[in-house]
Amino acid sequence: MFDDDAMRDLRQMLVAPPPRTPADIALDELPADADRATRRRLGEQYAPVLAAVVEKYPWLKDPGSRARGSASSAEATVAESVGELYRGAQREVLYRASLIRTGSLDALAALEDALPRRGSEVRSGGVGRVPVIGGWSALTRRG
Repeated sequence: MFDDDAMRDLRQMLVAPPPRTPADIALDELPADADRATRRRLGEQYAPVLAAVVEKYPWLKDPGSRARGSASSAEATVAESVGELYRGAQREVLYRASLIRTGSLDALAALEDALPRRGSEVRSGGVGRVPVIGGWSALTRRG
């Protein structure tokens, strides 16, 4: 899917990941029905974790550039994997963290506006009208 250097980086991430942070643990333990305040707070806490990964592996800002095939195919595969690995509330937190990391405040405000006004439901495929993972670039691009 990716070139040799990118695959080496991905293996490194899996074999020797950085020490787990409290935000990592909180993301892993986040219940599917976590309330909006919890999801918001964890997004803020996770943004520096995501920023550190992107700083260490800058190609993650544009992973399609490292794809062996089409960029859109590689990004779709990664987005599908994220969709399988994380529950809706976790995907929302990752999306929030990405928006915070990139300074995408308008998109963050749009996310807040799209969330249900009452309750804290998070659909598996997205949050309200806004897709949580609109492709891998949603988690990695610069604002």
